[in-house]
Amino acid sequence: MARRSSFLAGTTLAAAALLAGCTVGPDYRPRTAAELGVPDAWSVPAAPSTEDLTHWWDRFDDPVLGRLVVAAAATNTDVAQAVGRLRQAREALVQSRATLFPTLSGSTGYQRNENLRGGGRSFTLPDGTVVDTGGGGSNNFSVGLSASYQVGIFGEIRRTVESSRAQYQGAGYDYASVLLSVESETARNYVLARAAQAQLANAR
Repeated sequence: MARRSSFLAGTTLAAAALLAGCTVGPDYRPRTAAELGVPDAWSVPAAPSTEDLTHWWDRFDDPVLGRLVVAAAATNTDVAQAVGRLRQAREALVQSRATLFPTLSGSTGYQRNENLRGGGRSFTLPDGTVVDTGGGGSNNFSVGLSASYQVGIFGEIRRTVESSRAQYQGAGYDYASVLLSVESETARNYVLARAAQAQLANAR
């Protein structure tokens, strides 16, 4: 009977180890340009440069344009929504990663017991009643610790983490795209306004 129990336990552990190596679905592989039917590149690769183009509008050497672009990026609602989506995706990634680790929980307790009768001092009330205050007591302390771990037998936990990471990266690209769109649109409108002012000045 003992041999049979050991055999069943070993078989169960081996099966769990094999299933733990399985993962739901195939690994994600981006499609190539040939599969999508699009060109390999839309432009000629530019030569590598060490210049910082984060504040590209400074190249125009126009303080008014710089203030307008910064103000638009700080107050535009589309940019604020993109930032919110980015933060939400980051928190979702943190929560999904947390499922890869065990969860620990602890508890503490304290209890005081007093004996009201026997083993203590006694005194007599004015009416002759004898009261025993009790001198004995006990303190009870308790400490508890527990741990739990969620096992992704078919790899669903790791797939969830991969999905959250991809969504976080996508939210980052979305934020960068929205920010660049707002900055470029602000600069475009400013240049058009300056051009209109120049045309009016020439017409006069």
